[in-house]
Amino acid sequence: MCRVRLFLFPLTFSFSFYDLSEISRTLLWGEHQRRYSIYKEVAVLAWTIIESLQKVAYIKLQQTYRMTIDNYDNSKQDSSKYEVSGTGDGRNGDGGLPLVQCVARARIPTTQGPDIFLHLYSNNRDNKEHLAIVFGEDIRSRSLFRRRQCETQQDRMIRGAYIGKLYPGRTVADEDDRLGLALEFDDSTGELLASKATTWDAHNDTLVRIHSECYTGENAWSARCDCGEQFDRAGRLIACDHEPTSNIKGGNGHGVIVYLRQEGRGIGLGEKLKAYNLQDLGADTVQANLMLKHPVDARDFSLGKAILLDLGIGNVRLLTNNPEKIKQVDHAPYLKCVERVPMVPIHWTNSSEGIDSKEIEGYLRTKIERMGHLLTEPLKLHTNPQPTETSEAQNQNRMNSALSSTSTLAI
Repeated sequence: MCRVRLFLFPLTFSFSFYDLSEISRTLLWGEHQRRYSIYKEVAVLAWTIIESLQKVAYIKLQQTYRMTIDNYDNSKQDSSKYEVSGTGDGRNGDGGLPLVQCVARARIPTTQGPDIFLHLYSNNRDNKEHLAIVFGEDIRSRSLFRRRQCETQQDRMIRGAYIGKLYPGRTVADEDDRLGLALEFDDSTGELLASKATTWDAHNDTLVRIHSECYTGENAWSARCDCGEQFDRAGRLIACDHEPTSNIKGGNGHGVIVYLRQEGRGIGLGEKLKAYNLQDLGADTVQANLMLKHPVDARDFSLGKAILLDLGIGNVRLLTNNPEKIKQVDHAPYLKCVERVPMVPIHWTNSSEGIDSKEIEGYLRTKIERMGHLLTEPLKLHTNPQPTETSEAQNQNRMNSALSSTSTLAI
């Protein structure tokens, strides 16, 4: 073995290359141990941080869960005055109503009148997005304006829970400095407190149309029905103070069109198109539904009733010819129909306007004679070409029957 002698006065060292190798290995092992110790400490620290973050996330999740449960419980309590024991099916006569929640609201400038506020609703009965077209900024959804935990004023403005009008730079939803208006809330529940200065009075008689979706009548210029015409006319009546041609008192800029997604009287667009083909083969609208194994009218107006209650509407002037709607709109003591406002086809009062087709005549005849709709003229649509005391009396009896079912109705 080769040895090296090192003279360091006054000492002398003698070692081999093997010794140098062992020394180097020892030093390197010590370095590895030191680094391992450092890595271990870093790993322990990192794991400690991860555990802490997990605990924080778990606590936050628990808080969020509790908030969700609390909000759900609160919503059940808040809506208790709208719920009645029973199956919850308004058509069964037990008065039960679905729970509705206004998801968002936005101002819509229109081409023919005042701004409207479009409200979008979810509910616990179906997965459809029903709408409320609201005329009047001060008609407010209770579920939309209710204060929520941990929300900001910006959050409220984004979902539409604000007073007055939005403008660039506005930072507060509950106050409008330009108009000098401010909303008030219950500190314990977050509920909106109705004030005559800021919120429409529930005791005001409000012009209302409960309208079911009709794609063909509203978007495809269909002359088979008068749905599109009724929708447009309802908007004009709510916007105006008075309609000279009919002498009907309008809403003067305050009112609601509840737009329910119940296409084809509740059977859907596909089945409705099949019914149209059956009508071309000779069936009327009632026969076509029955031939397709559907009810004559499968609609449920309890959703509309729940939406009106959420909007704080108490007294309804109902735009309808349908006696079934008159029966279903009442929900004592919170909601009552105080007047039926007839929806007379425009062509009946002005032959140069409105829809004029053989299909619409057959449709209106069926609604009058087979579905009991409250229309009495022109009687050319009836089996008898001229008015008779019998036909007039029958229609008056239908109207009296509807009146007797709602004692507060005034025509």
